[in-house]
Amino acid sequence: MKKLLELRQQKTDLTQQMRSLLTRAEDEKRSLTTDEAKQFDDLRSQSDVLNAEIARYEALSDEERNQVKNQTANEKLSNDELRNYILTGETRSLSTGVPVDGGYTVIPELNKQIIQQLADESVTLSSRLHSNPAYTSAIDAFTGLSASVV
Repeated sequence: MKKLLELRQQKTDLTQQMRSLLTRAEDEKRSLTTDEAKQFDDLRSQSDVLNAEIARYEALSDEERNQVKNQTANEKLSNDELRNYILTGETRSLSTGVPVDGGYTVIPELNKQIIQQLADESVTLSSRLHSNPAYTSAIDAFTGLSASVV
């Protein structure tokens, strides 16, 4: 891509040089001199060479883009694969129990402090803790706190 940009910049420079030759002749209300005409033709031939080279690089770039599109189309999940993924879910090694498997994602002491603060500030959570023994035991198991503390 860098080469393509450089070629386009060179083509722009050549076009500006050709334009300046013609503008100078028009401002002086004359046609191009033989030297100017020769210089213009040289610039034009260089521009044609650059056009051909730019076309080659653009064709290559288009081909590379098409290959990427075809690869992504071929790699789409089938309905069965997607259904299996949705039903079973993807298992990841991010558990809070084993330090090696991501157990340091939430520091246990910090987790207890956060749950405690939320329980103190939340009327709904406090009422659930006192009214639902199953929920209370689940919170106790999770936080290591007892309902009496909350």
